[in-house]
Amino acid sequence: MKFFIVLILLLLNLTASQKSDALSYLNSLRNSAGLSSLNNNKILEEASQNHSNYINDIWTRFSINLMHKEDKDKYPSSYYTGKTSKKRGVYSGYKSLYYFENLSAGHKNIYASIDSLMGAIYHRYEFLRNNIDEIGIGINKSKKGYLVYTYNMGNSILNILCQGDSFGGKGKYIYKACAKEKLRLEKTLYLNTKDHLSQNSPQYVIWPPKNGKNIPTVFFEEFPDPLPEISVSGYPISIEFNGYYYDNQDIEIKDFKLFDSNNNEILDTLLMDYSNDPNDKHTRFQFTLFPNKRLHWNQKYKVLINYYVDNNLKTITWNFLTKKLNYPYYTIKEINSTIKLKTNTYYILYMEPLHNNDIFKSWKCTRKIEAKASIKSIDKNTLLVKFDSKIGDKYHIKLSNSKKITIQIALEDNAVRQ
Repeated sequence: MKFFIVLILLLLNLTASQKSDALSYLNSLRNSAGLSSLNNNKILEEASQNHSNYINDIWTRFSINLMHKEDKDKYPSSYYTGKTSKKRGVYSGYKSLYYFENLSAGHKNIYASIDSLMGAIYHRYEFLRNNIDEIGIGINKSKKGYLVYTYNMGNSILNILCQGDSFGGKGKYIYKACAKEKLRLEKTLYLNTKDHLSQNSPQYVIWPPKNGKNIPTVFFEEFPDPLPEISVSGYPISIEFNGYYYDNQDIEIKDFKLFDSNNNEILDTLLMDYSNDPNDKHTRFQFTLFPNKRLHWNQKYKVLINYYVDNNLKTITWNFLTKKLNYPYYTIKEINSTIKLKTNTYYILYMEPLHNNDIFKSWKCTRKIEAKASIKSIDKNTLLVKFDSKIGDKYHIKLSNSKKITIQIALEDNAVRQ
């Protein structure tokens, strides 16, 4: 019995450490964009943990991921706490309905989870809100190794306001903003409270940040999907103007351009805003540039935005650097390819997409003799491989997108090194 108690305590401490590390990492990203740090809130943490537990329980028993939903009728569980994120927050004791939730599943660790959500544009805008100041993180790992990460965020001052008395004086008021839906809040007080954090935030937030490093190169998919007919494209570039400063002003983007390291403009892009968002998620303050093709590894890019504010032209320009590959790598473009690898050495195999739906979901390695092989997915176009084998041995990797790679173990290779 003592052993199990010690094991449970160790697991709890490990999870607590992961949550603390995640908060520090997320805050470092917010800070690089000029935003303030978020504080941990135990009630939000409980709500997040409850939802992670529910999603993982349903996944384990039904092999379905309900994402932000909970359904006690179709998918009953002892972890059920509410159909929507706001109801789950109320269940745990959060008083304000100004409440936002991010969620990811299946990532190997908390850093990969956050990076993935920052690459998913709708979730990025949630993490980069300028009027939130607290968060709770929930982590659950199923017996099958399926990890679920939930992030619930709110505004601490509004939460305190929702714990006060109902407004009974003359003048305008709002309700349905708190757990007690009939609680009246004096409108001006509510708006000033809501805008307090925005007032002390930058006039706009860009991502990737100015002089950002180690930026991912690719965007795949999210739910809902801003590019429903495309499976792989370049990492999105975004700007959000602070509504506190621009609420009564018209913003018009004249140019939103991306340039490569040779200062050549990347023309194959899509600019998305509230007028052409297929999911109607963008506000009139949010603008996102999607490069049609993946960005290159270890490359410096420049962004130029010319925009009008009430017919006054302004310019923003900045640079960022994409991730560097830490291993020798091959860029594979053909359906059938043959490459040489040294034994017991890690390599990156990057399958350059032939079109916007050219990804792989699985692979199979066949070999004539037994040897130690390590094959891991970096993303849906990229593998990290290592073969502990003899000179002259051959292997075949078959990908689910019909590509086939023949690998020869040799004394020398012709891989690229950054």
